[in-house]
Amino acid sequence: MKVWKKFHTLVENLIGPTPLTDELIFHAVDSRAQVLPSGLSALHLIMWKFVILNFTMVQLENRPFNPEEVWHGAIRRLEVRLNALAFKVKRRAIQRSGQALQLYSPEAENRRIKPLASVGLWGKLYHSPELEKEILATRQAPPATVGGAQT
Repeated sequence: MKVWKKFHTLVENLIGPTPLTDELIFHAVDSRAQVLPSGLSALHLIMWKFVILNFTMVQLENRPFNPEEVWHGAIRRLEVRLNALAFKVKRRAIQRSGQALQLYSPEAENRRIKPLASVGLWGKLYHSPELEKEILATRQAPPATVGGAQT
């Protein structure tokens, strides 16, 4: 459960009160039996990948499991994916502008990343204040270390 507390807080800050249930943890489903918005569902999937990766490291390298490392890794990976999406929109806008064509609306991309972020017509990325806070916290405080090595 400790792994999911920050995710749960982020969900509640973005979509409202949602209990931390097995449905939320395992299926990304809120208290109304609705799948989380696509951006939160993507973060949920990334989190599971980092949970599995960290449990693998526990087995292979005999390291203690660190829930903070899961959260930090997931937030860093999400940030990379959002930046890649924004760059794709920017590249497409520059190409279409150079061809004197009308720019595409990034509406489809924004549906995929809401409520965590949005991207403008020219590829400018806007994080939600809640996500921005988590990104900054992740950059400032790396996961706790044990015995001098990151866990």
